Amino acid sequence: MSGDDEHDPDRTQEMAPVQLPERAHSVRKRVLVVEPNGHVRFTRADELRAYHSVATAPSSDGALRLLRTERFDCVLVTEGREGEGLALLEVAARQAPDARRILLVATRSDAHEAALVESLVDVLIEHPFDLVELLSYLDDDAAPPTDR
Repeated sequence: MSGDDEHDPDRTQEMAPVQLPERAHSVRKRVLVVEPNGHVRFTRADELRAYHSVATAPSSDGALRLLRTERFDCVLVTEGREGEGLALLEVAARQAPDARRILLVATRSDAHEAALVESLVDVLIEHPFDLVELLSYLDDDAAPPTDR
């Protein structure tokens, strides 16, 4: 390799391995990740698989099919346009009442706050968030935190 290659801005650099956080405990949970963006869905699921058993769905329809046939400890949904995520979690509250329901949102709204009060959503997380924060909500077996 020549000295010029070391300073080439177009040259792909090797990325350092991602440092994964240590787990508070070793209970693997079954998590359903519902995210319409394929890249985000793949990345989020891949990160969580180091800690939990993960299934994914690109839409509410796919998630509902899985909820009818499989048991999940947590349903993790990104709020889409027109309240799709919130609507899905309302159904999930009936189909999987013991599953923790986590809604990821860009900005909190009155509808999100009402869903917390009505226990349709257990945890509301605003973007941006990190993996450690998300894992803390998945791993916490105590009463769901509703202050976020």
